[in-house]
Amino acid sequence: ESQENVGSTFLVSLLLPVGSLKKSEKKKIIEAKLSGRCALVVDDNIQNIRVLELYLANWGMTTYSYSDPERAIEQCMNNTMYDIGFLDFQMPGLDGLELARKIRTKTSADLLPLVCLTSVSDLKVEDDQTFPFQAVLKKPIRASALKEALINVMGGSRRWKRITTSVTLNQQRLGDQFPLEILVAEDVPANQQVAQHLFKRLGYKVRFANNGQEAVDALKTSAYQMVFMDINMPVMDGEEACRVIRNEIPEDQQPWIVALTANALKGDRERFLAAGMNDYLSKPVKLEVLERCLLRGISTLQGVEDAQSGIIPSSSDYGVDTDVLDSLNSDIGEEMLGEVCKEFLTTIESRLNQMLALFPGGDLTSLHHMASSLKSEFSSMGCKALENAMGELERWETLPDKNTADAWTAHLNDRLGAAIKFIHQYLGAKNLLKKSELS
Repeated sequence: ESQENVGSTFLVSLLLPVGSLKKSEKKKIIEAKLSGRCALVVDDNIQNIRVLELYLANWGMTTYSYSDPERAIEQCMNNTMYDIGFLDFQMPGLDGLELARKIRTKTSADLLPLVCLTSVSDLKVEDDQTFPFQAVLKKPIRASALKEALINVMGGSRRWKRITTSVTLNQQRLGDQFPLEILVAEDVPANQQVAQHLFKRLGYKVRFANNGQEAVDALKTSAYQMVFMDINMPVMDGEEACRVIRNEIPEDQQPWIVALTANALKGDRERFLAAGMNDYLSKPVKLEVLERCLLRGISTLQGVEDAQSGIIPSSSDYGVDTDVLDSLNSDIGEEMLGEVCKEFLTTIESRLNQMLALFPGGDLTSLHHMASSLKSEFSSMGCKALENAMGELERWETLPDKNTADAWTAHLNDRLGAAIKFIHQYLGAKNLLKKSELS
């Protein structure tokens, strides 16, 4: 269109795609919308609930928390005020998956998206269409991952994070997951063959010493992380060999030593510990008992390696990862960290003792549930050695015999004592002991 002495107007029609906000702009808008929202939190572990409540409160969200899933389902059926739900995957009685499915019979994912909280590293999603969760978060929960899940789920994103692996932990051999150099001191050829077979089934190739002196000589020339030491051997017995190893082998090359004895008598454990042993097994050794013993050693050895790499600022084996505590400190602040640690330190010993009372002679299902709950709690506080130990208890297929139960009780109490001592030192270094009223 044109007019003389005025000008021309040009009209153009274009077919263009719908515009979208930049990711950063969209994120800010969604974050602002979090304030005032209501979250349902269901976890049988009070410590985990407390941490999650602190995270959500920092973003202006209100939480309604339940440690009893049956109570939560009752409330959820009668209320429509929740904007999002966080469900622990492993709970006694009604687990998180079954709870989510019950909720789905009453409300859709559009009205109430659900987030699964799990410490299970090999959680699989068999069917995307029937899986009731819109996101999966791995414990310990971090503020950044939690906020990302909130933004994705409540922002309408159809892409959600899932934790999958091609094989489960039990399908993998222990040696494939945790490679070790292992020495077995055993003078009987038939016993050597049995040991070789057992270790091979677990994925380990071991070397043998025919007596205590050979074991000492082997450790002076090669590095071994674990030594299985028969007590009764010629030339030098196992107890004397252990004393020599503790006195003559450099500290940074000291192995985890397990006593092997055919005659387990009262007082043996104390005698072996006095000689410098870390654990002991009674012959004949069963495969599952050997696996548990290896895992006890691995959990401690990992703590030592962490200390040497600088994660734990001490030469002592505390088995605690300060990165986890530092992350909590950054996410919720020093004052809240002191309160969370106070609650953990005042309740954890009694909770562990409740679980220890279940073996031997207790209920295996109850043991699994308590181990799962404690594993999550230890994970949230960075207690890696104890977290790994609880993971092993979750896989027990039978309750232990008395000797194994006694060894586990001593091991877990030692690990807990070390963790508690370290957390006290950590708080003291940050001048938080007074704030959290700890002494």
